[in-house]
Amino acid sequence: MFDGFPRTLQQARALDESLAQRVRRSTMALELRADDNELVTRMLRRSAPSGADDNPQTIAHRMEVYRQQTAPLLDY
Repeated sequence: MFDGFPRTLQQARALDESLAQRVRRSTMALELRADDNELVTRMLRRSAPSGADDNPQTIAHRMEVYRQQTAPLLDY
């Protein structure tokens, strides 16, 4: 089981190639969904130091990176 990996199509393809060399393959992915507003609220509530950089701008950037780079994995 991989947690938070792969995050991009390039990583997913590389993982598939690596697994194919070992006569294994990934057969499923698990997506956990939550409302964007709820996610923002939860991140803003996190305490320091783990949430030290959790501010609206950083959170918005993370969510955009997810939409652009990670969400396409769902179709892959």
